[in-house]
Amino acid sequence: MRSKRTFLVTALVFAITLAVALPVATAGDEPKFDRLDGWVEMIDTDLKKISLRTGNDVPRYVFFGGKTAYTYRNEPAAIAEVQVGRRVICLGTFDIKGRLQAERIDVRVKD
Repeated sequence: MRSKRTFLVTALVFAITLAVALPVATAGDEPKFDRLDGWVEMIDTDLKKISLRTGNDVPRYVFFGGKTAYTYRNEPAAIAEVQVGRRVICLGTFDIKGRLQAERIDVRVKD
């Protein structure tokens, strides 16, 4: 009888410890973003859209907005650094149509 009670108390303490520790462990994780990289083919500032040529020559679309951060070789930059022919890495989330809604656009190489 005593061993059964000890087992139940131990299992209860373990369950409570696990329930408290799990949310704390995941709270510090950074959000996971989807990634798309390629060479800029076209920039439409009216529609806030960039057309990229990826490694398999399939055009992909990236949409940017007011909250999009721009970097040039990991240094803060502006949308003006995103130019046709430059390679970019875009981080964000894909919508249901397969278009990336960019949170960050990083220009990697100059012309």
